[in-house]
Amino acid sequence: MDSPDELDLVFDGAVFDTRSGQSRALDRYARAHPAAPGSDDALTLDALQHSRFHIVRVLRRHEIAGLVTEDTVTHELLWLMDEGLEGTARSGMGLATRLLRVTGFYMTTGAAVPVTADVLKEAIASRSAWRSEPPSRVVNDPRFPEAVYAAAIRQGEMQFMQFRDPQ
Repeated sequence: MDSPDELDLVFDGAVFDTRSGQSRALDRYARAHPAAPGSDDALTLDALQHSRFHIVRVLRRHEIAGLVTEDTVTHELLWLMDEGLEGTARSGMGLATRLLRVTGFYMTTGAAVPVTADVLKEAIASRSAWRSEPPSRVVNDPRFPEAVYAAAIRQGEMQFMQFRDPQ
């Protein structure tokens, strides 16, 4: 890793990804520390457990707050609430990130990388089976986020990212 910000990508994989035959750290946590039904903690944990990896394109600022993005696979418009991205993302920018849905809008789970066509080509080329798969299957493969993160680092895209505490 060339920057401490790239460590956020490692944390993302540690929390949300699984290795063959193992459960995700997030699911093990949920089993060990069940939240009270209907609580904010339960809502948040459920949203985290159902988060999905997306490749999105920034379309514009949302009129209330956040960004309007387009999922590049499903072409669904997503209202993305992320204070850091709202202040820095440019229209047309591509991002790879896990998103969780919360009552009408989406939030990132923290890690995001800029993606270009070259990053996606390299990530897809890293597994021969992905070359013939439809995009919806590739993006939902649990190994895909790691491949995209690695390609973004190799392509130098992480030099444009800096994760900051909103404070």
